[in-house]
Amino acid sequence: MGARERREAGQTLPRLGQGHHRQVRPGELRRRTGKLREATAALYDEIPSDAHLEAHGLSREDYEDDAVAVWPCNQRAVAFFTDYCFTQWRMGPSGPTGLDRGVVLADLARLELPKAEADDLYRRIREMERAALRKISQAKR
Repeated sequence: MGARERREAGQTLPRLGQGHHRQVRPGELRRRTGKLREATAALYDEIPSDAHLEAHGLSREDYEDDAVAVWPCNQRAVAFFTDYCFTQWRMGPSGPTGLDRGVVLADLARLELPKAEADDLYRRIREMERAALRKISQAKR
């Protein structure tokens, strides 16, 4: 699905790897709220391997209710982040230091959004960047 195509409520966003990240479903009301930082943090939650789950008497179904709702006002930002930003990290000796803004801004410009919408989307992407860096930093500890 391209960046300009509209996702319908409840449609699963693209998966991020080989089942190692939780799915984030837009418009789905679950246990957690749909704030942007929480949705971003959920993208970086690691799900244990099947062998690890089995060793502890758990299964994949035990994680199904852990989906994070994404508010409609944040759906475009989450979709853009997963489609364009997820692989655009600047790396330092300790890991990611921030998104490659040049690439992010170029991808944003390709969408040809009105200036106010592009500015709002960029603001949300920067909020997601900060949340992702916090989550990645916590995972290292």
